[in-house]
Amino acid sequence: MTYVTGLKWSGLGFALLITVLCYQYYFLINAFWTKADIQRTDINPNNSPNGTEQYYGDDFLIWVSDAAGEAYRTFGNTATGAFKMALTITIAFSAVIGRAGPLEILIFVLFGGALYELNRQIIAQVNIDVGGSMTIFMFGGIQGTIAALLLAFTRQKDDLVQRVNYTSSRFNATISMIGSAFFWVFYPCIMLDVPWIFETAATNTGPFLGENGMINAYWAISSCVVTSIALSAALHGRIRIKDLMYGTFAGAAIIGTSAVHIFNPIAAILLGMIAGLLQPIFNWAE
Repeated sequence: MTYVTGLKWSGLGFALLITVLCYQYYFLINAFWTKADIQRTDINPNNSPNGTEQYYGDDFLIWVSDAAGEAYRTFGNTATGAFKMALTITIAFSAVIGRAGPLEILIFVLFGGALYELNRQIIAQVNIDVGGSMTIFMFGGIQGTIAALLLAFTRQKDDLVQRVNYTSSRFNATISMIGSAFFWVFYPCIMLDVPWIFETAATNTGPFLGENGMINAYWAISSCVVTSIALSAALHGRIRIKDLMYGTFAGAAIIGTSAVHIFNPIAAILLGMIAGLLQPIFNWAE
């Protein structure tokens, strides 16, 4: 968010504003789409394969026994969901950073956030997207692309031709690299949000899958960054800071959904290398 020269520290302010709005808004929109029956969280657990618990995206259905008899209660993991929504809106807004302000952020959160949660609950019907390749990176990228095109072909056509919104400086690039390093370190921890689907406590696979996904995410991001650096040097004769910075996000995007299902580190490394080859080429084409 701080990569554009004209923003400097205000980019961090935009990121914090997005986070605060998403954390307040997600509690409402998650309950709205859940009660709209987009994803069923009130079905009988006895119809489930495990018989005791069902998991749908960020929502748990738990079988509870009390004095009045058996009851079925839904608990939304809304804190984690709000974080993922904030990450999605941040990715989308980064496509128009330098050309948009707080008003556009509010529009992104209100409309983009509602569509994000609808998209997540629909995908949760058929797949658990722990790392967010589909629900976070793809959706955020499409949303940001549409917003950027709308701005480019309307009120900001002249600014786009002059490329005034694409310049950076050493200070801005340094701050952005610090943010990329934090993302590199902390993004794999999102894999620990794997659902605990089990029949008995002895067969619980949640913790194993989470740790396995976290390790695969580290492998993919690391191999993607190394490959991006090598290809950047081959294409430009030097290492471009943009390729190094975007390498962390490309590696996370390609491994997000499949990380918990990969049990061979070579596969994770190969996925990261593919992302590392594509990312500098797209930057070069831009």
